[in-house]
Amino acid sequence: MVKATRSGYLLIESLVAIAVLTGLIGIVIPFIQSMELSLSKRQKILDLMALNASLDDQFQAQFQRLGSVGCFSSNEWLEVGNGQSKPARLTTDQLDLGSDWLYGKDFGLCAAYGWSDEHEIDVNMACEGIGVGDSVHVSSCDQSSVAKVLSSNNGVLKAWNTGPALTGEVLVYSAEGFYWFVKEGKSQFNAFWRRPEKSGNALELMTGLEHVRFYPVLDRNLDGIADEVLVDYGTVPTAQLVGILVEYLYGAAECELAAQSQSYQTLRGDQWHYDGLCFKVGKLLASVGKTNET
Repeated sequence: MVKATRSGYLLIESLVAIAVLTGLIGIVIPFIQSMELSLSKRQKILDLMALNASLDDQFQAQFQRLGSVGCFSSNEWLEVGNGQSKPARLTTDQLDLGSDWLYGKDFGLCAAYGWSDEHEIDVNMACEGIGVGDSVHVSSCDQSSVAKVLSSNNGVLKAWNTGPALTGEVLVYSAEGFYWFVKEGKSQFNAFWRRPEKSGNALELMTGLEHVRFYPVLDRNLDGIADEVLVDYGTVPTAQLVGILVEYLYGAAECELAAQSQSYQTLRGDQWHYDGLCFKVGKLLASVGKTNET
């Protein structure tokens, strides 16, 4: 009788323990799941912040030399178009229809001050990709010209100015045209690309860029103060260019989309629809006219 009673107590205690444990599990598991979800969201936020910073750095690095170089105002131009109207150089690229493309000349990736004796130019400028027969730009504060490289020896270039005679110190620099655009990258997600104007393959600069819009910031009267943010497509003189306002949608390539979506209206008036957890809108005012001088 005593053994039966003890067995009954043990059974009741076991059932109570199981009930308590079941209740605790019912509380702990949702808490753990909630913590995991919270940590996942925080990690996505941190990843997007890092991607945003990297894209800002990429835009600034790509566009900083698109304006005038030295003290002479360039007579070149910059052009912005949309993905539905491609220039001939981009006919083989499947551009993102919700993005712009940008054309401009990269002035002074390689640049140094030298000396010009009318048409003969000497300069210490060791640069990859510049050799005998190549063209370099030469400018003083009064005028600009193009010179052909005659010789290159241990970083010392001799060039012949094919334009107006220049005498005195001059800035010698490279100038190469590029197109920047968005299309599908190697990861099968949209990416930021650059293609040389004349020849060469397109280079994938960075993944994670979904859409982009470019707006030239202009100083129309050349008084040193920005006058206009141009929202229309077309060409602008680089002499008036003081910056490029970039609107862009960026996000994680692999992200579980939420049910609700957000929308953003660009300065052009179109709408970008996106998942607020996996994608964000970024804006950057990229300054131009910065030249690397050796």
